[in-house]
Amino acid sequence: MIRSRVFVTIAAAGLCVLGLASAQEADTGVAVRREASLSPSEKVERAQAIVSKATRLSERVASLLSAARREADMIRITCLTDKLTQINANLRNAEIRLATLSSAVEPALQDHEFTVIGVLEQKFTTLGQEANQCVGQTAYETGTSTNETQVDESQVGGAEDGSDVAQPPEPVITVPPPRSPNV
Repeated sequence: MIRSRVFVTIAAAGLCVLGLASAQEADTGVAVRREASLSPSEKVERAQAIVSKATRLSERVASLLSAARREADMIRITCLTDKLTQINANLRNAEIRLATLSSAVEPALQDHEFTVIGVLEQKFTTLGQEANQCVGQTAYETGTSTNETQVDESQVGGAEDGSDVAQPPEPVITVPPPRSPNV
């Protein structure tokens, strides 16, 4: 009796969650193709594209590092070396995961490896942005900016030429007399 009530409660909760999830997806009005619903060959193609993009990122950061070394900019060299090391370590991991994904037969293992590669893709994006920051390039171009300063004349004293503006007093420097060696 208690088991059947627990089962019914769990089943009802599960149906509510599924209904809520499908309602949320339906509210967007956009057909969403989930990454998990990709075929195994599509997952491998997507993972290969991620690894290829990461390889290009590694090459780009390596060229930025070479330029920083030519200019002997130690701050950029240190920053880019760190980012390149992280990119290459994650790239090796992604290549291993791609090989495992390509040879995986079990859907659960395929999903796992594909998920890990997706997380690595996000890490590559972050590392690329951080590498751009190392060399002073921003992720977004903000365009031309101007600065404008407005001075409240009532606070300054009101004179246009600044003649009645209080000037700070000259500093007084006192030098102690030299000490004699006998003291």
